[in-house]
Amino acid sequence: MDVAASLIEPEGLSEFALVVRASLLTYSKGTTLVDPLDRLQNCLSALEGVLLKHEMEPRAHSVANRMSFLLAHGEADREAVKQIVRQIYWLKEQPQLEKRHRESELIEDFTYYAYNVLRMALGNTSAFNSKIQFVTEVDRVGLAP
Repeated sequence: MDVAASLIEPEGLSEFALVVRASLLTYSKGTTLVDPLDRLQNCLSALEGVLLKHEMEPRAHSVANRMSFLLAHGEADREAVKQIVRQIYWLKEQPQLEKRHRESELIEDFTYYAYNVLRMALGNTSAFNSKIQFVTEVDRVGLAP
């Protein structure tokens, strides 16, 4: 809680802490929205803010890989995380699709994953000065044999 409290005032924060702060605000605002697709969009925006090196990176692929590196151990678990992220990006592009129980569960699982990724980023605000440093370290750890 002290780490989150340190992000209240943006003055004096590192570039990475400012990114995490903005992502937490986006995620939090999204949790108050009624429409599941609106909540999902905010959740994705929050994650992309923390996990993408730049705007030109392929979103679904990069977010899926980095979330799997942060949340799962072992290839099977990582693949399961990636599959959920890919499905979420597909679902985001289907605004007219009627949401059934399966889609609601998928959004719920993804939101929980997003919460954990943002919590990890928050816990690392003092360890990294920039988003590039954080993302590079996530990639390094995830791609290590």
